[in-house]
Amino acid sequence: KKKGISDSVILIPQEADQRFLKPEYLWNTIEKSEKRKDAQLAREFNIALPVEMTDEQKKALAIDFCNENFVKNGMIADIAFHKLDSDNPHFHVMLTTRKLTPDGSGFGQKVREWNSKEQLQEWRKSWADTANEHLQAAGIDARIDHRSLKDQKAELDAIPSPTVEQQAQAISLDRPPTIHRGHSGNRERLERFDALQEVKASQEAKALNHIEINTLKPSPPAPASSPAASSMDAKQGGKKAASTGSAAATVSGSNINLVDETTDKNLHLTEAQREELEDAENKEAAAKKKAYLTGGAGVPEISETNKIQSNTDFKNKLRKVKTAINKEDEEEENNHKINRPRLK
Repeated sequence: KKKGISDSVILIPQEADQRFLKPEYLWNTIEKSEKRKDAQLAREFNIALPVEMTDEQKKALAIDFCNENFVKNGMIADIAFHKLDSDNPHFHVMLTTRKLTPDGSGFGQKVREWNSKEQLQEWRKSWADTANEHLQAAGIDARIDHRSLKDQKAELDAIPSPTVEQQAQAISLDRPPTIHRGHSGNRERLERFDALQEVKASQEAKALNHIEINTLKPSPPAPASSPAASSMDAKQGGKKAASTGSAAATVSGSNINLVDETTDKNLHLTEAQREELEDAENKEAAAKKKAYLTGGAGVPEISETNKIQSNTDFKNKLRKVKTAINKEDEEEENNHKINRPRLK
């Protein structure tokens, strides 16, 4: 037997070949009767059984229902009982879709009426009636109803003078329908799943909290320095933050430090002032170059050969001047530089 199957049985009409009682022969014959690859080989129902009944009573109920509704109409029913001794007892029934041939050895035309919604509603009502008869015969007070909760409540609300019991029943029907969980209906499995979900949610929360803590972690305190240098740095840092807006604030103890994240040398200047300075420097360099190449104001231009040599000399001199200026700037910056903490 397959896992989860408590028992199985095949029900056939009286005129059917006895070989159809064997599952292999039955379904091989059904498959040979179909020509299309996507043909419907069977009609399947999954029906829950009352948990109040014994295993034998559950089997008797299922067999009685299938005989009265399917087998008498010429179908063959292949029944498999699942988990009869659990809190989710049910059975699967596979039904043939074609009529038996007159001699009962094969299958003829398909019966389309068996797929209609009207026929399905009739089977639902018949199942409720048959189950209630078996429950009553077993001395069990529980009853089932094939109608929706909405229809059942509407019937009770239509009673002119309902009793207290009927009113309570109407109130109990005002709820969402129970969701069929299938294989996940096992109570222990659901409890384990819920526990795992809680653990997973807790781990995700801890990970997120850890990320937030690391992101907002205070930066380490600045290294010790002289009072004069600290005062100068604070003053210079305030100017940088106010003019460029490119400084980020970090918290270190009770002090707030401005962390400069740009490498521009002229941080104390605005963007417009820096552009104006660059234009002035370019104009001044161009004027010096022109004066140098022409030999000064009012002096005739020198020859092309000397002009090329002079241009090269000017570039070399200009490079030396820039190098010297950069060196002076670096020395001045190092004299006033204090290491400040950076955001990580």
